[in-house]
Amino acid sequence: MTPNSFQLATTSALKQRLLMSLEWCSKGLYNPQVIDFMTRRQESSVRLIDKFAIETSLFLAIATRVDDPTCRATAAAMGQRCADLLWNSETSALLTLRPELATPFGLAHSFLNEIGFSNPYFHHLLEKLFLSGEVETTERASYRSIETQWVRQRLGFSTNFDPQTAVMFSNIAAHGSGLRLSVVDLYSITHSLMYLTDFGRCGLPPSLAPTGVSKMIDAGLSWCVLSENLDVMTELLLASIAGRLPIKAGHLFAWHMLCSVWDKSGFVASRSLDSHGIASSGDSINEMELFRRTYHTMHVLGILSAVCLTSGNDGAVYSGELDNSQSLGLLADALQYIATKPSLRGKHTLCINCAPTATISDTDLSAAIASSAALWSFRECDFFSLATLARSWIKANVPCSEILVSTVGNSILPLETLVAGNKSLNSLLAEFRELRDIISPGWSS
Repeated sequence: MTPNSFQLATTSALKQRLLMSLEWCSKGLYNPQVIDFMTRRQESSVRLIDKFAIETSLFLAIATRVDDPTCRATAAAMGQRCADLLWNSETSALLTLRPELATPFGLAHSFLNEIGFSNPYFHHLLEKLFLSGEVETTERASYRSIETQWVRQRLGFSTNFDPQTAVMFSNIAAHGSGLRLSVVDLYSITHSLMYLTDFGRCGLPPSLAPTGVSKMIDAGLSWCVLSENLDVMTELLLASIAGRLPIKAGHLFAWHMLCSVWDKSGFVASRSLDSHGIASSGDSINEMELFRRTYHTMHVLGILSAVCLTSGNDGAVYSGELDNSQSLGLLADALQYIATKPSLRGKHTLCINCAPTATISDTDLSAAIASSAALWSFRECDFFSLATLARSWIKANVPCSEILVSTVGNSILPLETLVAGNKSLNSLLAEFRELRDIISPGWSS
């Protein structure tokens, strides 16, 4: 399977993935037991059923943007069920009591409007809340403020949404190395990009340098490969495609990891089912809890497939960044490092089993796994393992990845600080300075 000029996979494969995601969504949307289960569960500030209906409305609208009769018809047919779940007296009462929730409910309303459903009463209620100023009285994270401005514009209550201004105080504008990003940080980056680009309909604001954004997304993907956070991994891929950023070997590797898990299990959960305390085989799987733990990631996979088909990301051509040189030493050292870490032991098996041999070379695979190992070494302050990986990279005679360059370069200052209390680290510090000069003479953070 060879990627098209702006896709992770072929058009037919992406449409099939989209339909599979829609089918999984329908298993909950039309199941009375699942609906009752979610109605009785609270999720943050809203009921789980509200969160599900809001996210499903977004998913269905993005799916209808795909130029395919089957995808459009399937998504549109499910829209009425979402409208029934959202447009009711309970929602109206909730918004009156908590006007700040007009942002997520307004988002769902705007996307239902996009696929042909309308409710004048609910629209008027949202308009009153937004124009009253009550929606903005709650303090929000920067990406939530971007979302509120974007939703207000989508609903027609404002025409002055300026992505260039909106992004100024977001962490995505920092253009950092991305090596220390937490899950919360990554969540902010991915959602900011989704809102700023309207899920791929427009490009990045001019104030965001594509190389800086790519650097943070690539670091996030490397972290997710071994932490097995498949949910955030999917959102990072979605944000990259929506932002019309170049597809790299690491992106293909992450995509094939997701597809491998999907094809084996029939779904992709946010994390492993065992980590949620859910049985992962046989009849003992709780149907309601299983859907709860999978629907979001399956939605995002469907949205990712749709955005790949609609973003017009013609510049994202995967051409094989690395020369097809000998890289077995690099791979061996990366896997040896992973195998010695209790927190990582066994996870390299998933990486190897997900090797997409038809679209990514062994060298690219090695680089993807070794980048993840390098990032883990850096974040665990295991500078000795990081030095071993860097030497292997140089010995393998392959171009150094951005992750390796960043981890080695950003290790100098911590090591200089540590040396003050431990002179035995002098030789390690000298080695890192030498490695830095070899892999990137003009390095800067």
